[in-house]
Amino acid sequence: MDCPQTINCFTIEIYGLQKLAARTEFVKDGEYIALAGVNKPAVKLSMPLSFREFLVNLRALRYKAEVPQERVDKALRTLATHAADFLPDLPDDGVQSAMQIDLVLGATELWAFPFEACQKDGRRLFADSDKNFVITRRIRQEFVDHRNEWPVRPRVLFAHAPDTMDLPAALIDKHFQVLKDSLAAWSSSGDVIEDDLLNTVKLFGVRDLRKAIEKARDESKPYTHVHLLAHGKAIIEDPLMPDVKIWGLRLGVESHDGTNPSLIAEVLTPKDSLPAVVTAAVCDSGNQDQTVAPERSFAQELHTSGVSCVLASQLPLTQSGSVTLTRVFYEQLLLGSDVRWALHVARLALGDDPEAGHDWLSLVGYIQLPEGYSDHLLKLGIKREMELLKSQRKRLDQCLKRRDFSKLDDIADELSKRIASLEKKLVKVPSDRQGLCDECRGIYASAHKRLAEVLFARAEDNTSDDDRQTSRESLLEALKHYSETFRANIHNHWHGVQNVALDAVLHGKIDDKVWDTTRLGAELDVANSEAEFWGLGTLAELSMLAPLRGAESNIMSATEYLAQMHARIVRLKVKNKLEYARGDAAYGISSTRAQFQRYLSWWTKENGFFGDRAQDFKPDAQKLVNYLDKLSKEG
Repeated sequence: MDCPQTINCFTIEIYGLQKLAARTEFVKDGEYIALAGVNKPAVKLSMPLSFREFLVNLRALRYKAEVPQERVDKALRTLATHAADFLPDLPDDGVQSAMQIDLVLGATELWAFPFEACQKDGRRLFADSDKNFVITRRIRQEFVDHRNEWPVRPRVLFAHAPDTMDLPAALIDKHFQVLKDSLAAWSSSGDVIEDDLLNTVKLFGVRDLRKAIEKARDESKPYTHVHLLAHGKAIIEDPLMPDVKIWGLRLGVESHDGTNPSLIAEVLTPKDSLPAVVTAAVCDSGNQDQTVAPERSFAQELHTSGVSCVLASQLPLTQSGSVTLTRVFYEQLLLGSDVRWALHVARLALGDDPEAGHDWLSLVGYIQLPEGYSDHLLKLGIKREMELLKSQRKRLDQCLKRRDFSKLDDIADELSKRIASLEKKLVKVPSDRQGLCDECRGIYASAHKRLAEVLFARAEDNTSDDDRQTSRESLLEALKHYSETFRANIHNHWHGVQNVALDAVLHGKIDDKVWDTTRLGAELDVANSEAEFWGLGTLAELSMLAPLRGAESNIMSATEYLAQMHARIVRLKVKNKLEYARGDAAYGISSTRAQFQRYLSWWTKENGFFGDRAQDFKPDAQKLVNYLDKLSKEG
C-alpha cells in the first residue's frame, strides 16, 4: 500500500470528572470528558461496563488453551463495541484519506482499555483499509522545547533474549531475516552486516543492552532503531504487596526474573534524538491491567523517556504475529513511509495473518511527532533517496571491480524502485518549494542515469541489444529531466553540468548558453564560499568538454580545479569531521572520479556515443582519473 500524501490528525483527549481513589479502576457509568478535534465542544462520555467485566473480557484474549473460541469471540465483540461507544464521534473524511486518531488519555485508569479493538457496523475501525484510520497514543507531558530529528540513514540494533523452549532459535532467526530484508536496499555490498546497518546482541540482562548502546554512542555510530525480542514477565517488587505487579521484560532464560521497564527505558533514553524508534516484539510490553497501583507500561516508560515512536503489545503476541509486525513495519518505515502509515499497514497485515489471532488489536503505538513532521518527512525522504542511490552506486562499483555480474539484476530492480518512489515524491512536493523540487528532480534524473549504467554493464555481460537500447533510453530520460530542472533554476550548476555532459555524450554537441550559464553559476558558488567544492568539479568537467564548443582542450585548467577541490575537501575534513551541509565531503572526490570514469569505460565512441564527432574524451578523462587517484593517495 502506498503512503498517502498527507495524514490528517484528529486529537482526542479524555479526562476523568471523578477522581478515583487509586486512579486504576474505572466504574460503570463513571463520567469522563473528551476534547475532540479543533473548535468542537467538549463532550461527556460514560463508561459502559464495570472494571470487573472489562478484566474478564480482556483476560479471555490471552490465548489460553482452556478458554474456548466462542468465549474469545464474545470478548472481542464486547470490547470492540464498548470501545466504539466510549470514543466520541470520529470525522468522516478518513474514508478518502488517512486520518490519525491521536489518543491522549489523561485518566490513568483507561490506559489498559484496548481502544484499538474498536468496531463500528461490524468492521474493525482501525484495521480497515477502506477507512485508513490510524490510532496512536500519547501521554500528556510537560512542555519540551526540542524537536526530534528523524535519521536519514538507518542503523538497527536487534536485541533478543537467548533461545529457549518458549523463544526458539527459529523465531529469532526469522526476526533477524526480516530485518535484513528490510535493510537490503541500504546495503552497498549486498550484506547489511558487513555494511554495519544491522547489529545483534543477545540479552541475559539489562547490562548487555547497556553495553551495546553505549559502545555505539562511544564510536559515534548510535542506533537509530532498536528492535527487542523477548518475553514479558510480571514483576512483584514488594513481597508484602503481591497484588502490585508490573509487566517487565524477561531478558534471560525461563528462570530469570523480569526486568523493570524503567531500567530498560533508562538505557534507551534518546541522546541527540536517537534511537528514534523502539519496537518490542514482547508479550505484554504495553500491558497495564494493574488493579492496585498505577504503573507505566514498558511502552509508556520508553515514550516518556523521549523515544519518538514505541510499538508494543497490550496482550500476549503470537510468534507469527511478531514476525509479521516486524516485517511489514520496517519494510514501510525504512524506505521512507510516514511512521503512522507504517503502523497502520502493520496492523492491517496482522489482521490478514490467519496465524496471528487478534494481535491486530494488541498492537499499540505510542507516537509523539514534531510540529511540521509531514514537511520534514518529505525533505527527509528525498535525502534518503539520495543515500539509497549512493548505496547502489557503491554496489555497482564493487560488482564491476570484481567482474561479478550476478547482482546486476538486483541493482537494476532496486534502481527501478527508486525511480518509482521518486516519481511519487515529485507529485507531493508543493509547487512553491523550488529548492526541494529541484533537489528531487535532480535525484530523479540521477536515478535514471544510474539505471542506464547498470543496464549497459548488464548488456556488456550478456550482449543484450535490448539492454543497450533501454540503457540509452534511460540516459535520454536523465538528460530530459536534468535539462528541465536546470532551465527551471539556472543557479543549480550541478544540474547544468549533467545537462552539458549528457547532451555531449548522446548527441556529440552542447548548447553554448547552457555551458556558459553553468560555468558562471559554478564560478560564483566557488567565489562566494570557501566551503564550496562541488563547483570546482563542475568547472573541471566543463574544461574537459570545452572542445565541443570550438575551444581547445584545457586539461591543465581541469587539473587545477581538481587540485583546488581536493584542498578544500581536506580543510573540511579537519574542520567538520567530513560533514558538510550538502553532503559528505569524502563523497566529493569519489563522485567526481566516478563521473570521469564513465568517459573511460562507458561513454566512448566504441560504445556508440558522441554522435558524428571523430573523437571521444577517453585520453583526457584518463589523465583526470589518474590525477584524482594521485591526490587521494596524498591525503
